[in-house]
Amino acid sequence: MGAYVKAEAAYRSAIALRPTNPHAYNYLGLTYHQQRRYREALAAYRQAIAQAPDYAVAYVNLATTTEALGQTAQALTAYR
Repeated sequence: MGAYVKAEAAYRSAIALRPTNPHAYNYLGLTYHQQRRYREALAAYRQAIAQAPDYAVAYVNLATTTEALGQTAQALTAYR
């Protein structure tokens, strides 16, 4: 099993145990981003932000992934 598959499984397990854990969603998003699974990454970052609206790192990751999709205007909004 590859490292990304293991990481995804671990973060999904963490989310299953504690669905309100913003860090697990954020790291799941990073795992997706590294695989260029940008849409799934965005969904994970949005979940992290929903759980912790002041989670600045999740906003940065959301913006970075949005920018990777070529959506510069939306990325700027997330950076703010």
